Amino acid sequence: MKLAPIALSLALAATTHAAANYTEWMAESFLSYPVSFSRNYANGVLYAGLELAYNKTGNPALLSFIQSHIDAVVDDNGTLLNYPGDKLSLDDIRIGINLLNLWTRTGEEKYKIAADTLRAQIDITPRNAEGGFWHRKPTYPNQMWLDGIYMASNFYARYTKWFQPENRTAWDDIMLQYDLIEKHCRDNSSGLLVHGYDGSGVAVWAGAFFPYPSIHIYIFIFGGVRSAPHVWDRAVGWYFMSLVDLLDDFPRSHPGWQRSLTRFRSLAYALKKAQDAAGGWYLVMDEPYPRDPRNYIESSGSAMFTYGFLKGMRMGYLARRDFQRMTTRAYGLLREEFVSRNANGTINFEGTVEVGSLSSNGSFEMMSDESHVAVNSIQSDWNCRTPNIRTALDPIIMPNPNSDKISDQYTVTEERINQVMDRMNESAERSTQPQSKLFGQFHALKGSAVAAIGNVTGWEAWQTAGKTEHEEGQREYESAEAWWPTE
Repeated sequence: MKLAPIALSLALAATTHAAANYTEWMAESFLSYPVSFSRNYANGVLYAGLELAYNKTGNPALLSFIQSHIDAVVDDNGTLLNYPGDKLSLDDIRIGINLLNLWTRTGEEKYKIAADTLRAQIDITPRNAEGGFWHRKPTYPNQMWLDGIYMASNFYARYTKWFQPENRTAWDDIMLQYDLIEKHCRDNSSGLLVHGYDGSGVAVWAGAFFPYPSIHIYIFIFGGVRSAPHVWDRAVGWYFMSLVDLLDDFPRSHPGWQRSLTRFRSLAYALKKAQDAAGGWYLVMDEPYPRDPRNYIESSGSAMFTYGFLKGMRMGYLARRDFQRMTTRAYGLLREEFVSRNANGTINFEGTVEVGSLSSNGSFEMMSDESHVAVNSIQSDWNCRTPNIRTALDPIIMPNPNSDKISDQYTVTEERINQVMDRMNESAERSTQPQSKLFGQFHALKGSAVAAIGNVTGWEAWQTAGKTEHEEGQREYESAEAWWPTE
């Protein structure tokens, strides 16, 4: 194993901060860094992590920080600062989710107006011949990147769920973006996905799979869809998070929900296979590069994967028996190898690659050269902050004196929840009837587990939330008795 060179000066279990405050500690530490006033995607993903930390801790300083920074780029009329500028980029749409969340918290219409603007941008974004969004106009014509799915499609889904839930055309369009990425970027041998594809086949990297110059020239002359040459960890991380978050918003009645669940699970097993023995993932993941001395374990992608696994298990999408142990290793590696402590008591997250763009020739040499420079200079980069805060939010394996009891409590309900999920999947295949009874049973079971964890840890919010979910699930289950036969 080859780790990025970082100072290992912290063991979180030995700090003066209680484990239950780890999320707040991390979030407040990240706020100690200067943050520009921008509607860039990096700001958006930072705010998303801080929003989740606020939901857990209730610290008003976190919400105030988010709102003040967004107010700096949205005027009182809902106009976005310097919009639209000289480009149309999917990256710029990511902040739309933050705008929607602020609108629901504050009721201020300017945030909804600004979100409407970004939704309208989706309608005018150029598309390739198959209907896929260009990653950026005019810079990347006909190209789709894994990054762009996370930046735009999750907002597209959230907006549609909230304001146009019956818009089947929009739901089909959202799923088309994922379908095209799967069609052109998924490597069926490894189960992983390359960084992107060019629908016109003219990008400098578009023929990189072919070793002969004459064939490369042929591609430039005749075009055709061509995929990027390598699997880049952070690009896969964006996509993995996008899939698991999409399941929150996409309608279960649409066939795309089941496709998304299948894709998420398939990628989860591929990532499990690709994990290094120490628990992390390499910057360039496709063979033979994990064994190349220029390659290294990269922290932001590893944090994104860990978040996806944790949420996948918590939501019942992944079997805990298959993923708990390897996720624990990943979490431990992030905590022990990539976190350092400052003299003032704040913490840093190290080892994050600064850039890995398809603006270059996409070769391993280019990516590794760019990345090694970045590893020595980028500390607590925005791209690592949200997934690492999100990872800290999940208490299942967060350091806690009662962690064994927590794990045992989840084990008690795991088998029953997995049985319910299996029945839900079987029912979707054999019947078009609503699955309210099974959904109710699932939520009742999950609510019981959450409440039990709250009892073990003393976290009152978990006790209340779990009890509420259990009661709602039980009501949903019982109301379905009239039409759903008891097995």
